[in-house]
Amino acid sequence: MLRGWSPRRTRRAGASVGLGRAALLALLAALLAAPASAQPHKPRCSDPQPGEILAICDFSGADLAGRDLSRTDLREANFQRANLQGANLTGVLAGRANFSRAVLDGATLGGNFELALFREAGLVRSDARQGVFYRADFSGARMERALFERANLIEARLERADLKGAGLRLANLSGAVARRADLSGADLARAVLASSIFLEARLTGSVLLEANLSRADFTGAQLTDANLTGGYLFETDFRGASLAGATLQRAVLIRPWLQGAEVSRLRNAPRWLTEAVAEGRYSTPRLARAIGKGLRDAQGADLRNADLSGLDLSGVDFSYADLSGANLGGDNLTGTLLLLAKLRGARIVGVNLSGAVLAGADLTEAEIETHFRRESEYWGHIGEPRWVPTQTGDPAPSRPQPAAAAPEATSPAPASR
Repeated sequence: MLRGWSPRRTRRAGASVGLGRAALLALLAALLAAPASAQPHKPRCSDPQPGEILAICDFSGADLAGRDLSRTDLREANFQRANLQGANLTGVLAGRANFSRAVLDGATLGGNFELALFREAGLVRSDARQGVFYRADFSGARMERALFERANLIEARLERADLKGAGLRLANLSGAVARRADLSGADLARAVLASSIFLEARLTGSVLLEANLSRADFTGAQLTDANLTGGYLFETDFRGASLAGATLQRAVLIRPWLQGAEVSRLRNAPRWLTEAVAEGRYSTPRLARAIGKGLRDAQGADLRNADLSGLDLSGVDFSYADLSGANLGGDNLTGTLLLLAKLRGARIVGVNLSGAVLAGADLTEAEIETHFRRESEYWGHIGEPRWVPTQTGDPAPSRPQPAAAAPEATSPAPASR
């Protein structure tokens, strides 16, 4: 007899196999006998109801005006040229759905529409408050007086969209592309437009109260009579834009790009900007002349490639200013503030820098004595400015002070433009 073998053990193993097979057969029989309601759900595309799973359904050209489609799964569904006027799309999942040329006037869009298409769609007076429209495409859409308060429009496409009078308070439009869009009279108070593109867009009379326009591109845009009170304008590009009649009270202007910008009739603008106006347009040479005549507050000014040679610059506040490529040779810079200034490729030789502050200044390829370059590198941990206006409406500090920290606690240097 083999070691470990016994008739009793063999019978027990055979019984176990038999029970397993019986259980499997019983399970298969139960599945085959299950009623139709227990089978996988099939979408009723012909008669959509709230709470249904209607993913990938084709509703192109359908008349769904006033329908309640709340809490419905509409992912990748096709609504091209459909009539959804006044429809309720609250809480829907509509990622990658296609609403191109659909009519959604007066509809409620409080769901998730990331990567959805709304090309040339009608969304007049629609309510999309707190909706998610990440990377959604609204190119050519009609969105007059639509409500997108607190909506997520990060990297959304709004090219040629009509957003006249739209409500976008506290909306996030970071990285959005809105070339030639019309936002005349739109409410963008406290909205985030960081790194967005509004090339040749119309924002006449728009409200940008305490909005974050950090590194946004408004080249050639119309911002006539816009309200930028308390706005954060860090390296914002306004080249060739019209800021005529705009309000800049308490706005934080740090190295804005203003070449060719129309800045006539500015309200509450910093003195360095109003002093740089010649025939209604920003002029770097005029600003340089104003500094030579005694202007001492040039904090955050745009002075790229300016010729400041031979001027007495002692005590001038150039904090955060852009002096890239500027010529400061032979100047008196005693006590001059160059805190976090951008001095890339600048010429600062043969200069009296006694008492000058170069903490955190960007001296890449600048002509300057090694001693002062080391001072700037020592304070390089300050990084780019991060102070922004408070949402309570309190004015921003007139001259932010760097926090004391160890030299080794470094932050990334500001990105060059």
